[in-house]
Amino acid sequence: MSILKSEMDKRHKFSSKYFLYEPAEDSFLLQKYVKKHAYSRVLDIGTGTGIQALTAAQKNNVASVLGIDVNPSAVSYCQKYVQSKSKKLSFLHSDLFASLHPAKFDTLIFNPPYLPEDKREPKESSLATTGGKRGYEILERFFAEANFFLKPEGIILLLFSSLTKKNQVERVIKENLFEFKELERIKLPFEELYVYLVKKTDLLKQLENKKIHSSNYFAQGKRSYVYLGTYKNKKIIVKARKSSAPKNITKKEADYLKLLNRHRIGPRLLFTEKFFLVEEFVEGKRITEFIAEEKSKLKIKKILANALDQCFILDQMHLVKEEMHRPHKHLLVSYPKLTMIDFERTHSAKKPHNVTQFLQYILSSRNLLAKKGFKIDQVKLISLAKEYKLQPNRQNFKTLINRLN
Repeated sequence: MSILKSEMDKRHKFSSKYFLYEPAEDSFLLQKYVKKHAYSRVLDIGTGTGIQALTAAQKNNVASVLGIDVNPSAVSYCQKYVQSKSKKLSFLHSDLFASLHPAKFDTLIFNPPYLPEDKREPKESSLATTGGKRGYEILERFFAEANFFLKPEGIILLLFSSLTKKNQVERVIKENLFEFKELERIKLPFEELYVYLVKKTDLLKQLENKKIHSSNYFAQGKRSYVYLGTYKNKKIIVKARKSSAPKNITKKEADYLKLLNRHRIGPRLLFTEKFFLVEEFVEGKRITEFIAEEKSKLKIKKILANALDQCFILDQMHLVKEEMHRPHKHLLVSYPKLTMIDFERTHSAKKPHNVTQFLQYILSSRNLLAKKGFKIDQVKLISLAKEYKLQPNRQNFKTLINRLN
């Protein structure tokens, strides 16, 4: 790390008065594409000496340029030596977007600090070099908020280094519903520099049109990405189909969810589009976590009975939920409510097995349940499960429920 820092210090020279890096290879590479692509209202994040801001201001198709920087010295320098060079220019002290009023820009320019944290480095210089403990945390913060400050057809001109870990940068871009195109890369002795042109995906623009805000990556499965957002001041979940998934998977899950909502099963479906659906966000603990933490045997018994009851309804509807033998991610508990989530694998079947699958989970959890005061008779429960499987009626189901002692 000390060798790397030494090499970086050779490439980036400090101004002794303002603690600024003088423009170097990365600055000039990014400048090349600012000249080509920047337009209309421009925001230069981490403006430093103002090289990108001034370059953008000199373009005829640029109306205004705001340069921001977390380093007060950088802002002071630009206000004193750069701002007077164009009426289009202004500079503001801000940690990323923190000091900005709600506004939309056509072009965002960002040459972020990208070195992993080195506690030996002075604070003044680390502002311009350190991107976080792993080197890309500042980029994660940037992309989590960039959507709010970029117009639907706007662009981001992003420069980063191989030291930032290219795969991590691309992950962050994709998870925040942006897409990218590599404009150029150059090799230096200790790193490789990349310039990307980044835009909003069609999905992100569709979510904005639906007045869905704060669409941040939440999780993913084999067939979809899951995003957490807000809609009409309420938390919601957006499930977007992966390009590799079957084309009808979103409609299929939405149709099942509409049907199940009538029986008070699953999160409430709000609406659906061709490639995504929107449902209410469900607060709660995963069922195994709930059982492990809950001290009341009665409350645990009610939750298990609730889960089995929902499984029985599914059986009666001849629908298979799947994964009910390991429902850790599929059942959320906010006592006294239990919510079944994730229906993308749901399908119809002549002989559904939701109840018997959940009984497998109960049997596999019998040691944990024993600590909570349950006496699970494995042999008897298996025997009753076989009877239910042969005749999945209400009477056999009640007999099963009564064995949860």
